[in-house]
Amino acid sequence: METLSLNEIAISAISIAKSLAKEYGNAFYSSGHLLGALLTKEIGLQSFIASLKVDIGYMKEWAQVRMENYPKSNAVEINGDEAITRILEKADDIRIRLGFLEIMPVCLLYAISIPEVGFRKDQLKTYPIKEKDIHNSLFQCKELADKVLYSDINDTASSTK
Repeated sequence: METLSLNEIAISAISIAKSLAKEYGNAFYSSGHLLGALLTKEIGLQSFIASLKVDIGYMKEWAQVRMENYPKSNAVEINGDEAITRILEKADDIRIRLGFLEIMPVCLLYAISIPEVGFRKDQLKTYPIKEKDIHNSLFQCKELADKVLYSDINDTASSTK
């Protein structure tokens, strides 16, 4: 896997996920740990999640159950499991589609929400965010931003003629 470019807040989310794995006695951090990290106030996704009309308390409980049920170990160094590799690769694809220079926490949340990336389909049956809701929210914002940006460029170009 090539080197991925994560922004500072996404790096913090991974650090928090590793801390959660250590706190729960896990050898690896998983999609559940990463989701738990993304739901902390420090990462700043709570208002975005609220805009999707999702109960953040339920999401935290949902992540906590996954962390509690993850296999226990007394590992010294905490690394990501195989789901983390899939999440990071998909988050990088999302970053590119959104036109971001770095992977941002919302890219990680989007990737986690895609079936068979962060969680299995059967696990996602009770997951409160649907991939399409994140997609629609992000891409509607991008389309609006593109319209504003490109209309300003076009207005400037036509006024100089």
